[in-house]
This record gives sequence, structure tokens and C-alpha cells, in this order.
Amino acid sequence: MARIYKKSFINYFLIRREYVDKMIFRRLIKILLISGLALLYQAPSSRNCYAEAFAYIPNSGDKNVSIIKVLDNSDKGKIDVGADLYGIAVSKEYLYISNTSDDTVSIISMSSNKKVGDPISTGDSPRGIAASSDDSYLYVANNLADTVSIIDISDSSQTALNVGNGPLGVAIGPYEDYVYVTNNSDDSLSVISATSNELFGTIANHQYIEYLNATDDVAFDEPYGVAVSPDGYYIYVVNNGNNTVSILSASEVYYQGDDFDWEDYVADNNEGPYYLYKPITVGNDPRCVTVTPDQTYLYVTNYGDATVSVISLNNFAVSATISVGNGPYGISVTPSGAFVYVVNQFDGTVSVIDSDPDSDTYNTVIKTVDVGDSPTGFGNFIGGKPPSAPSSLGATLESTYAIKLTWLDNSDDKLGYKIFRRKYITGTYYQIATVDKDTTSYIDSDLDVTSNYYYMVAAYNHAGVSDYANESYATTGDDSGCFIATAVYGSPMETHVKTLRDFRDRYLTTNSPGKSFLHLYYRYSPPIAHYIEYHKILRFIIRWTLLPVVWISELLLYFGPVLALAILFISIFIIIGTVIVAKRWALSGVEKSIRFC
Repeated sequence: MARIYKKSFINYFLIRREYVDKMIFRRLIKILLISGLALLYQAPSSRNCYAEAFAYIPNSGDKNVSIIKVLDNSDKGKIDVGADLYGIAVSKEYLYISNTSDDTVSIISMSSNKKVGDPISTGDSPRGIAASSDDSYLYVANNLADTVSIIDISDSSQTALNVGNGPLGVAIGPYEDYVYVTNNSDDSLSVISATSNELFGTIANHQYIEYLNATDDVAFDEPYGVAVSPDGYYIYVVNNGNNTVSILSASEVYYQGDDFDWEDYVADNNEGPYYLYKPITVGNDPRCVTVTPDQTYLYVTNYGDATVSVISLNNFAVSATISVGNGPYGISVTPSGAFVYVVNQFDGTVSVIDSDPDSDTYNTVIKTVDVGDSPTGFGNFIGGKPPSAPSSLGATLESTYAIKLTWLDNSDDKLGYKIFRRKYITGTYYQIATVDKDTTSYIDSDLDVTSNYYYMVAAYNHAGVSDYANESYATTGDDSGCFIATAVYGSPMETHVKTLRDFRDRYLTTNSPGKSFLHLYYRYSPPIAHYIEYHKILRFIIRWTLLPVVWISELLLYFGPVLALAILFISIFIIIGTVIVAKRWALSGVEKSIRFC
């Protein structure tokens, strides 16, 4: 029986093992198949293959929107919208268009190029429109209602905010703190607080404006289009009535911040928080304006002249006049700053201007694209997605005065990379180079010795700049940086750092134990210093911890080792003696208190 039972058990075990093996094999195959499909599915999405810039042109006569791919100016089809399309705004995910006859706003998804939901009702005759970058709020100028509709996109709820007469143009600042509205019928500019969605104030000729050129300058004359500088400090207003462009500074408002109060100013004494520079004369019947991302030039459409005026912001003068199609109306610049698109209403075309100063065809029309009937493009009509950010940025010392950067590419639709650098923890990042799209390394040369450098890299295309790769750090010099001390005190030229460096040169580099210590220090201290720089409390603690080290170093440097040791022992003796005396005094006081009790 035992043998039979044992044989049966063995057979069962063998059968069971075969069954288990088959199950494991099947499950393994299933897992591999699923994993393979998952990889195939995720592989395209790990690289942003659809990031690019597009120009969206509202064709008022055709009730649709033409789509132009910026990279090659190819026609990407049309989207049916509403009646009498006028204003347009592009945000992160959506495109918003005002329909003047319908008193509505249509919403289009840029990822699918299709309308989203039903049009949102606005006030009477909506014209200019602006949207927050996160698609939270819309600001629509209702020309015949003298209001601005502030629309919460999440639920289409809205409020009508009273502004000036005949509101027309709308622009939102880059920090999304203020919204500017031109009031065409009463020559004024309304400013809306985007944080509270309330009227911040309205400025007009000789009201809350300080004239930097002459008090008889005209700030607003039938103001039309409006744009805001990339730094948010300047407002550019097109005056259709006298063929000028006004440049106003809002720096005083930003300088005062939360302390700003309108009651600090008298409305009509030619003083105020906004400064007016000398208005610049452009062409006939100007309509819209756009500013380049580097804040160097303004481009203004002259509806009556079939031209575009180029204004240099370095000297506030017209530097070029470019002939375009008939009835130039809307105008936008690509986020890369490489091209300016001009909508020609009478021709049904779009003129593409090369706005790259380094190009051989700078400020000339390089392409004319057919669109639809009676296009307008009043507002920002260029949008899209920047490329995916690079990753794994690394910085290593290449030579005494050079640092090499390397990174990983994560995008198929970039034009190149922008490289940014700052010096020390207290420094400011500046762009130092642009490299080709096929490059994933860069050598930063001619650097200062014994200095700490920080780097960031971003990919870019015509739609804009990607997020930054991780920040990376490196230092120059051949075993010569007081890294931790520099991180704590902010600069290698700081007095305490100089003391420690002099101590190192005189006492540590002259003997084997000191050299061994320095070798380990230079190997492990840079990442520690990098960590310290990002933690203020840690810097404060270590700064106090280093004080005794700095003090002893100063003693050794100025008095020599023998005298320094003598001073050190005397100081320690005095400190110990002071502690003993203080302790005895305290105890005697306690005994007296006990006796008194």
C-alpha cells in the first residue's frame, strides 16, 4: 500500500507539476505579450510627436477657421464655427473665438481641432477676447454693451463688468495679474485685476498718466488693438484715430505691489502710476499690434496702407515698413520669435514675415498663404504645444576653464535647445547658447576659475520652450574651490572664504596629511555644497559652525602656529575659568537664598 500510495503521489505530483509548468508558461507568455503591447503603446507617447505651432485664422465670411502649420506653412484644413467671427484667443489647450452676430464665444480643442460643447453667450457684439493660460477664465469685450464678460470656463458662469464706452481690444499680462481693455468710443484704457476679477481702474488722457515727453501728447485716440510686453511692465496701445502707438509703463504699479492705492494720486494733474512715452506715428488706419518675445520690436498692421510698421523698442522709432496684402488686420508672432503672421482681410490671405534678425530674409514677406473669406484674426491666433523637455542633464569639468553638459533627448519635433547658466547660488539665469536639434552636449568655455556654475536646458520649437531639464551643477579649477564655504557665504571672494582658502594654501597643501584631506574634500564636497545652497536654515547653521574654524584659521595665519596655539590655550583657559567662577557665583547665590528662607 505504501508503494502504491507513494507511486500515486509521485504521479500526481508529476501531473500537477506539468500542469503548473503549463500555467506558468502560459502566464509568462501572456505577461510578455501584454508588456510588449504596453511598450508599443507607450513608446510614441514618451516622445511628444505632435508638438508644433499652428496659426488659426478666423474667416468671418466663411464661418470657419483655417489652420496653418507654422513649420512649413501648409494648409491643415478648416473648422466650422459661427457667424461673423472676430476676436480670437489661444491658450494652453483651447482656442476661443467671438461671434459678433451670435453674441457668443465658440470653443475649439486644439488637440482634436473640433468644437467643444455649445457656444457660450456673452454681451452685445463681442469683439476682443483673452484667455488665462490655464483655461480658467475668458475676458470678452462686448462692444455695444460697454462691458467685459468674465467667464468661468469650468461651468460657463459669468459676470458682466462695466468698463468704458465701446470696449474693443483685450490683452492679458504674462503674469496673468492684469487684463487691459481698450475703450474705442471714449478714449480710455480699463485695467481689470485678474486675481479678483474686478475693475482695477480706468486711465484716460490726462487722467492717472504722467507724461514723460510732453503734456500735450495724446495717450488714447480711438484705441484699437492692445498688447503687453513679455515682462508685463509695458502696455502697447494702437490709436486708430491719430495713427499712433502709445507705450505706457506700469512699473510704478508693480513697484508698489500691495501698497498701491489710487487715492495717492489726483486723477487730472498729469501725474499718476502710469507713464506715457512719446507716441510713435505709424501708417494709416492702424488696427493691431504684437511684440516679439525678446521685447525688441513691435509689429503694427496699417489697415489703410497695406503695410506693417516695425517699431524698435530700443529707440522708440519705426525701423522698417513692410508691404503685405490688402487690409492687414490681425497680427501675431510665433512664441519662438521667428515669424510674424499678418491677416489680410480684403485678400483672404495671410502674409508670413521673417522676423529673425539673423536671417538673410529678415523683415520680408517669405510666404503668402490663402485662407478664407474676410479673415480677421483680432487677438493672439498662434498656438500649439512646445516639445517635451530634455532630461538627465549632467555637468562635468572638462578643463580648467570649461564645463561639459550632456542631456537626453525626449522629443522628435524640437528645433533645438536653449542653454541657461547662472554663477553661484545668488546668481540669475541667463541664456548663453542655442544648439542644433541633433546636439545633446555642449561645452561652456572661458569660465572663471574657482567658481560654481549651475545649468538648465530646454528644448524649443515655434510653439515655445519646453520645461527645463533637471538643474545641474559643476565647478571650475584644479582642486582649488572652497566649495562648502562658498555655498555657505555665497561667493569665493567673501572674507571668510578667503581666510579658509589662505589657511588651506599655507598649512594643508604643504604636507601629506593635508593633501590627503584636500583630495577627499574635493571629491565629496561639491554635491554637499550643492545641497547646502538650497537650504537656507542649513546654510545659517553651518555658517555659525564654521566661525570657530575661521577664527582659528585667522589666528594661525596672522600669528603663526606657536603664538596661535598660545592664544588659543589662553582663550580656552579664560573661558573655562569664567564658567567655573560663574558656576560658583550661582551656587553661592542659591545657598544664600536657602539660608534666607
